[in-house]
Amino acid sequence: MNQIIPKGYKQTEIGVIPEDWDVKRIGDIADVVGGGTPNTTILRYWNGSINWFTPTEIGINKYVHQSKRKITNDGLRNSSAKILDEGTVLLTSRAGIGDLSILKEKAATNQGFQSLVPKNQTNSEFIYYLMLTKKADLLDKASGSTFLEISPNNVRAILVQYPQNDEQAIIATALSDADILIENLEKL
Repeated sequence: MNQIIPKGYKQTEIGVIPEDWDVKRIGDIADVVGGGTPNTTILRYWNGSINWFTPTEIGINKYVHQSKRKITNDGLRNSSAKILDEGTVLLTSRAGIGDLSILKEKAATNQGFQSLVPKNQTNSEFIYYLMLTKKADLLDKASGSTFLEISPNNVRAILVQYPQNDEQAIIATALSDADILIENLEKL
């Protein structure tokens, strides 16, 4: 059965999208960065000044500022943890796949993440809302016998609909405004 495609839209491998949008892989619009944990038996690696997030802290709030635990520069240097800039979208890759928050301060994460660092002026708020729609894809691509986990390559390969940068900001603002309205209505 042929689907009638409205004027101004096109058929793609991920469905019908506006003509001026592209289909891209996550890896085209963001660097995918894993985390790490310093050795917990070496005290000088812990209780420092570097925020260090775990999956249990993500997905509760859209933005995260301060982590429960912090690591030292020595702990950062002696682990696979990496400093992520403000605006990075933290994406949990195990122990709750697909939970999201946006960093509001530089931080590191443990290995339960495949965080998304926007490329080419891609709007981090747009990535956040886009990835909320991709949780089923993340779960479909996860594997593991003890617990499910999604690999960085599988995150990079996920196809997404991608508007121009100015339209990303408009979409992200509209969705953010809707979130605020819903939150205020719930308070009432």
